[in-house]
Amino acid sequence: MGRPPTNLSARFDVIEENCKAQPFLRLAVTARDFISVASLVSDIREEPEFQKTFNRLIGLMVRFYGAVEDAYEMGLLIGIDESTKSAPRELRELDRALENQERRTGCLGTVCRLAVAAGCLVGIRRFPNYASPWVQTFDLLLQVPILATLFKDIDLAKWEPLRGEAEKRFAALAESAGFRRIGIKHCCEDLIVEAGELWMDSLIHGLEEGKLEECARRLKRLLNFLTMPAQERWILQELRSIGSTDSMQAVLKEILRYDLRKVADSDDLDRSKLGQYFGPESGFPPNVLVLTQGWLWKHKYLVIVPELSYFTDRPSSITLEEATTDPVTFLRKHWRDASRSLKVEHCQQQLLRIEGATLDVRFRQTMEHVMANLAGEAFALAVSSSVGTSPEVSIFIAGCFGIVVDVMMSLKR
Repeated sequence: MGRPPTNLSARFDVIEENCKAQPFLRLAVTARDFISVASLVSDIREEPEFQKTFNRLIGLMVRFYGAVEDAYEMGLLIGIDESTKSAPRELRELDRALENQERRTGCLGTVCRLAVAAGCLVGIRRFPNYASPWVQTFDLLLQVPILATLFKDIDLAKWEPLRGEAEKRFAALAESAGFRRIGIKHCCEDLIVEAGELWMDSLIHGLEEGKLEECARRLKRLLNFLTMPAQERWILQELRSIGSTDSMQAVLKEILRYDLRKVADSDDLDRSKLGQYFGPESGFPPNVLVLTQGWLWKHKYLVIVPELSYFTDRPSSITLEEATTDPVTFLRKHWRDASRSLKVEHCQQQLLRIEGATLDVRFRQTMEHVMANLAGEAFALAVSSSVGTSPEVSIFIAGCFGIVVDVMMSLKR
């Protein structure tokens, strides 16, 4: 079995060490390291090693976002960073041009999304039967549609065999050990992936009103589920899809009335049945929980809850640690926060973008221009504009984008 390059593992270690609250220049260096790592991912030829590497890339990205949020809250991004005199000149000039911490965080987020895009390109083109890069791509393009230019030659038909596979595996895992299932995470992800697929298809092949309306309906249903208060009691039962009147608050409120705990060895759950969909870890992820109902006649439920962004408006390193080490306590503390979470904010922004796409002539013209012209400077300016950063950032982004384009071209050889 092939192994990823030694320098790739070493760079991952450096990134992990630097995923902490720091002034802007050090965070910018780490963001650029993500791009370098993503470019090296294209050297991997064996799918198991790619899965392991891709999962580590995404996991570290979550930690890095937490570090950026910590730096924001601590005021480390407010002014020009004078802490690192040895930083590259172009980064110091970039820091001076960004003016405020909102633009600094926007710049860091854009570079990280380019790194994710590079990793997704490798996965979709080289290992099309691995689901995670597809799912990450759909979510990525809902956030930054201008990145669709990188995926314009992707054959979406290759995604079809993977649709619903995660839910099937989760169902097989639960049934094999006599569990009923409450797949909150899968229900939410299904709507996001369906919306993302429709959005990606429209971005690549032209903004079609019918597809955009379907896409918007998926996001509206998810927003309704996340924001609707627990007005009526939800009766404990299996959850396999989200209906128009369902409320996540009601579901969680009911679940938390019972004995809820992490998966134990005594539950006899064969993790191998989950396959690729939960990464390469040996144990169960912290968001997979067990619920027991009844005293004499017990019913067991396997519950999977969404990730951190569904329960907090700022996913700091502290909340990430809480959600990882003690997920039940974290859930009891934050279950009411879904309606004002970061996920809700993102979905609302995505919905506005999608609903306006059929009417926004400027957006259509920009997409048509960028899809037809894969030019570094033009693309970088479009990305800078789309994420609300200053034009000066385009110089930095153009360099990072150039690396991503190199990855894309190497995959075509």
